[in-house]
Amino acid sequence: RKPHMRIDYDLQSPKEFQCVVCSDYLSWALTEKYFWAGVALQYILIHNQHLIFHASYIKVNDKGIIFIAPSGTGKSTQAALWEKYRGAEIINGDKACIHVTDEPTVHGIPFDGTSGICKDISCPLACIVVLEQEKENIIERLRSAMAIQELFSNVFVDRSIPYEWNKALELIMKLIECVPVYHL
Repeated sequence: RKPHMRIDYDLQSPKEFQCVVCSDYLSWALTEKYFWAGVALQYILIHNQHLIFHASYIKVNDKGIIFIAPSGTGKSTQAALWEKYRGAEIINGDKACIHVTDEPTVHGIPFDGTSGICKDISCPLACIVVLEQEKENIIERLRSAMAIQELFSNVFVDRSIPYEWNKALELIMKLIECVPVYHL
């Protein structure tokens, strides 16, 4: 069971948040290691041109690559293969933060999921790879519409808040203008 909560804030002042947690989960929320930082982080960052993705993030040749996919698809496995065969450094096995500018950068954040890997390292973002399990390996660059769909399905954003939905879409559209998105 997941905790039931709600985040409230004023769009005119997005640095102040109120989190309401169902009383059944209050003791859990008060003791969970990164709960409070994790709850507010995506709300704060989106107002500052950052998006958090469910992704494995590697650094190779001083550039960042992120692998996005649903849980269990092989993001961490792909990152480990790059580490083994290409000398890549795994920065985060579960989440990556992208600062969307004309030259996007990817940042490690202190949430590691089940991988146990999270480093505070930033670098220019070279590309985004959408993973899918198939019998043979084929890689192709995604067209804009498909890239938007794939990125949107892997970004942490509250879809019940129209402003955030629109802001995430705006940032994703800017991101795909600057960074190639591949399907592997």
